[in-house]
Amino acid sequence: MSWIWMAQLALDVGLIFTVMALWRPNPKKNAEEVEERIAGSLNLLESRAAQLEKEMQAHRKVIDEQLSSLLGVCEQARNLLDKSPWRVTSFTPSREERELKSLAQPDRHPEVVPTKIPTLQELEQVKRRHHSDITLDLKTLLKDQLA
Repeated sequence: MSWIWMAQLALDVGLIFTVMALWRPNPKKNAEEVEERIAGSLNLLESRAAQLEKEMQAHRKVIDEQLSSLLGVCEQARNLLDKSPWRVTSFTPSREERELKSLAQPDRHPEVVPTKIPTLQELEQVKRRHHSDITLDLKTLLKDQLA
C-alpha cells in the first residue's frame, strides 16, 4: 500500500509543478509589457507638457499685450494730467493728495504749503465761535446730511 501512496504522491507533486509552470508569468514578456507601458506613459506626459507649455506661452503673450496697453493708457493719462491746465474735478485736492503727489514726483517743488498747527486756545476759540453762531437741532442735522 505504501508504494501506491508514493506513486500517488509523486503524481500529485508532478501535477502541482506542471500547473505552477503553466501559470508562472513569463518574466521577459512582463518586462517588455512594463517597458511598453512606461514608454507610452512617458510619451503621454511629454506631449501633455508640450501642450501646457504652448498654452502658457499663449497666455503669457496675451498678458504681456494687455500689460503694455494698460501701461500706454496710464502714460497717456499721466501726460494729460500733467499738461492739462484745467482740473479733472471741481474739488481742490486735499492736503493728503498734494502730499502724495509731491512724494510721487520728488523732482518738482511740493505744492504743499506748511500749515501752522493751531494752539489749544485757538481751537477752543473756534469751537466757541461755531457753537455760538449755530444752534443746531436734530431735524436740521438730518436735513443737512440728507441734502
